[in-house]
Amino acid sequence: SATTAFGLAGFIGTGVMGETLLAGLIRAGWSPDDLVAADRRDERRAELERRYGVSTGSNAEAAAQAETVVLVVKPQDVPEVLPEIAEHLAGGRLLVSLCAGITTARLEAGLPAGVPVATVACGSAGPTNAALLAVQILGTADESLRAKFHDYKKELRAKVEKANEKIHQ
Repeated sequence: SATTAFGLAGFIGTGVMGETLLAGLIRAGWSPDDLVAADRRDERRAELERRYGVSTGSNAEAAAQAETVVLVVKPQDVPEVLPEIAEHLAGGRLLVSLCAGITTARLEAGLPAGVPVATVACGSAGPTNAALLAVQILGTADESLRAKFHDYKKELRAKVEKANEKIHQ
C-alpha cells in the first residue's frame, strides 16, 4: 500500500541516523506499512517493530522487499553489507546511500550493472560524488567521456572485489 512515489522504502542500518530517518518519515505522514527496517540484531528489530509498527528483517530481506533502499551503515560495514543486498537491487530498485566517505562509484562497483545510486554525503566523499555525477551527466552527450567513465567504474569494481576478497580470507 505504498502511499509515496518511492514505493516501499527499506532501511539498511537502523542506528541513530537510520532510526532518525525512519521516525522522521513516520512523523511526516508515511505509513509504517510503507517502511521496512533491517538490523543485524533480533532484539533491535523487535524494538523497531514495537516503537514504529514497521516490518523488519535481515539486510537481504529488506532489500528484496523495498523499491527504494536507504543504506545507512558505518563506512567500515559497507564491504560486508553491500554483497548481502546487491543481488536484490537489480530490476529498477534505487539505492540511496548516507554512508560517510563512500563514493557513488564505489557503491556502483559492488552492484549489478544499471542499479541507480544516489549518495547523500557532505563529508570527504561529497566533492567526489558531485564530480562523478557531473561526468555521468556530461557523458550522456559525449561518447568518449562515457567510455572513460565506464573504464573508471570497471577499474574501481576490480579494486572493490579485491578488497572484498581480502576481507573474506
